[in-house]
Formats: sequence, C-alpha cells, structure tokens
Amino acid sequence: MTAAGRLRPLALIAAVAGGLGSVVALLRFSEGTPPFLIALFVLWVLGPFAVLFAAAVMSPRWSAPAQAMLYGVTIIVTIVAVAVYGVVVLRPPPPPSKPTAVFVLVAPACWVVMATAALVSRWRSRI
Repeated sequence: MTAAGRLRPLALIAAVAGGLGSVVALLRFSEGTPPFLIALFVLWVLGPFAVLFAAAVMSPRWSAPAQAMLYGVTIIVTIVAVAVYGVVVLRPPPPPSKPTAVFVLVAPACWVVMATAALVSRWRSRI
C-alpha cells in the first residue's frame, strides 16, 4: 500500500469530523435564528467537507501524487477550519460580536485552498 493509500482512511475520517465539528459550532450560535437560515448555513459550512469526502471516495482511480495532495488538503482544511470555529465557540464571554462572519468566511477560504491544490496537482501531473 502506498503512503497516499495509508492516508485515505484518515482523510475520510477528517472530512466527516470536520463537517460534524463545523455544524456543531454553527448550531452553538444559532439561537434565535430562523430555521431556513440555519439550514442554509449548515449547507454552507458542510459544502467543502462533503466535496472532500466525495473526492476521497473516488480517489482510488487517481494517480498517487493526486491522492496524496487530496488527502493532505483534506486533513489540513479540517484542522484549520475546526480550529477557527473552535476559537469562536470556546472563547470566554463575552462572545464575539460578529461570530456569523467567521462562518461566512471560512467556507470560501476552504474552497480557495481546495481549488489551489487541485490546480497545483493538475499542473504537476503535466510536468
């Protein structure tokens, strides 16, 4: 089994844990928020982790360097996103004045990291 193959289970677990941790952190600040808005935010914060999970499921057909890039990005994105959400949730009172901004900004930052990694991986495969 390749090194990338050994990282696959960890990446799958990380994607699930990242999605769950993100939703739990979001729900911590959802008191008084309309249910429709909560549902939209849940989809928003779950999006990157769902795509990473789906990619990890499909990745055995990919080249070893592409797999390694995907698994590494999955683990890094999960650690950073959950850490950022955790800082907001675990911060001692008073809570941040605009915790919503964190939930709005982290998901697009994850997408940028994921897209950059995909482009780098594609570029490296052509060399």
